[in-house]
Amino acid sequence: MKNLFYIILLFLALYVHKISIAQCDLPTNEQGNYEYVDVINLDSAFSRVKIYNSALISMSSIFKSVNDVIEVKDENAGYIIGKFTTESTPFRLANCISYFRFSIRLDFKDSKYRIVINYLEHNAFSLSTSCSCPNPITSDKCDGGTCLYKYEWDKQRCEAHNEVIRAVENLKDLILKNLTYTEW
Repeated sequence: MKNLFYIILLFLALYVHKISIAQCDLPTNEQGNYEYVDVINLDSAFSRVKIYNSALISMSSIFKSVNDVIEVKDENAGYIIGKFTTESTPFRLANCISYFRFSIRLDFKDSKYRIVINYLEHNAFSLSTSCSCPNPITSDKCDGGTCLYKYEWDKQRCEAHNEVIRAVENLKDLILKNLTYTEW
């Protein structure tokens, strides 16, 4: 009877852990695809060009090579478009190592700017065998290679979103810091 109690307790603990692993709401657009948007309002003293230049400086501080990240930029139109891959500790998916790639767009107007992460790609590779893991942002299951339980995919979705949040917060902090920097 005591063993049955411990088995039930173990299953209950696993169930609670499963439920608590990934409870995040992912932002999506009208088509249901992942899209994170943040509009940042600034002091009216900051012009579109000044914010644009601050963003370029900030991106060069965040990324090893800003030229590898930025695909298109136009100071007159007020936008920067780029792609980058997370370089944090790789996510371990059974026997797959995975990473996430973001597409980022920054739009600038006088006294405000907008950051849009509108595409998120998940890539995985195996150290031993061929691994085919679908995008955890748009897929509810793994169809081949390494298969995970749904809550593990949910955890990956949340981790990818958290990576977006960290990148955006770092970028916002640096843009503001560069805008308010006074020359010595």
